[in-house]
Amino acid sequence: MTSSQCAFVILPLTPADAPEVSRIIDSVHLLAEVPIGPRWSSQQVDEECRGLGWILRDSSNRLAAFVLLRDAVSAWEITFLATAVEVQRCGHMRKLLAHLVAILPKGQALWLEVHEDNVAAQHLYEVVGFQKVGHRPSYYSDGGAAILYNYE
Repeated sequence: MTSSQCAFVILPLTPADAPEVSRIIDSVHLLAEVPIGPRWSSQQVDEECRGLGWILRDSSNRLAAFVLLRDAVSAWEITFLATAVEVQRCGHMRKLLAHLVAILPKGQALWLEVHEDNVAAQHLYEVVGFQKVGHRPSYYSDGGAAILYNYE
């Protein structure tokens, strides 16, 4: 990747981002090397895009990565996050997660869960500063456990 291909801007999520978020979710599911959870319907994506989240747009103004969140009073729960397949390994998700950590309100926790086989994602979360806090056995449809992470 050239530096211009890795240029970016981070913006709050808007409902107008839903079609691009759906495109990324579909492409990630098609090419996933490890289980990532159930597919979301376009209605579910539309509903989530009316809530809390951030997007990262690349130098072409294309949505390259996103994080969808739910506000659970004293914590933000990440419900889905993904990077467009064509720009993975450019550091976009690391930058987006670092942004979330930087704007996290004082006293607010940030939670997420990941399939136990998704070692690359676990490594990323730990580099950003998330801590493993538990697991849910047989959480995913393939029988895999969910590893729970927290950032405070």
